[in-house]
Amino acid sequence: MNKNKSMWGKLFVFEGPDGVGKTTISQKIAEYLSANGEACKLMTFPGREDGTLGKLIYEFHHEPSKYGVKSVTPTSQQILHIAAHLDAIERQVLPLLAKGHHVVLDRFWWSTWVYGLTSSVNRQVLEKMIDLEKSYWGDVKPAVAILLRRDTPINREVSLQDWRKLSYEYDALAAKEKTSYSVSILTNDTDLEITLQKVREVINYALIPPEPLNDQHDQQDFFEQEQLGLDLGQEKKTSFSSPIVISHILPAKPTLVFDTYWRFAVERQNIFF
Repeated sequence: MNKNKSMWGKLFVFEGPDGVGKTTISQKIAEYLSANGEACKLMTFPGREDGTLGKLIYEFHHEPSKYGVKSVTPTSQQILHIAAHLDAIERQVLPLLAKGHHVVLDRFWWSTWVYGLTSSVNRQVLEKMIDLEKSYWGDVKPAVAILLRRDTPINREVSLQDWRKLSYEYDALAAKEKTSYSVSILTNDTDLEITLQKVREVINYALIPPEPLNDQHDQQDFFEQEQLGLDLGQEKKTSFSSPIVISHILPAKPTLVFDTYWRFAVERQNIFF
């Protein structure tokens, strides 16, 4: 396996409670990356691919009676999810990243934590489950984790009170995790294309090759500005351009990633100077 992490693909995580729109958006982003020449794979946790432990556990989660099981405790249910995660991480996710492929992941261990807490799983037991999964990830962290928000779920017949408890726990976890890697919180309560444009901005910025010193700090600044709704791509869109390069070799070729970088740089000047 390639040990040079600079050559690895990037992990893009989408999180949020059921009904927030993350499955649709993660699919669209995987299609977007592929269409722009980026090798990527869309995956879901616990999993839905035929012939995988993840799909078996997904089906068992939703229909335990199909397998002759009358009921499952919340703790047992979450440890089954962790088992599916470990299987997918070892067999698919890490090998793909090591080959330079990006992975778009619909759910992360965040969901195990949030759904476990809100279903009264013992916190210490839950922490040990999460620690086990983190040990499998090693030093691999998301290039960005995108937490999607809504006031109400899409096409879900659930208790609004319970759903808002989930949202609260996701927000609390995002605030904690953003000290370890980039986290972006985006509201998905408008036209899908508007939300997708915001997500594409975040993904494009995460694809920019890192600079030595303040890269993580700058990235988190960018993601938080997106969360606050600063205009990086709407009204002022036509005022940004790619840098002019004078060269006797080949002309510079603008890309989505570097257009985003330069628009962000100009916006920072407008804000701080």
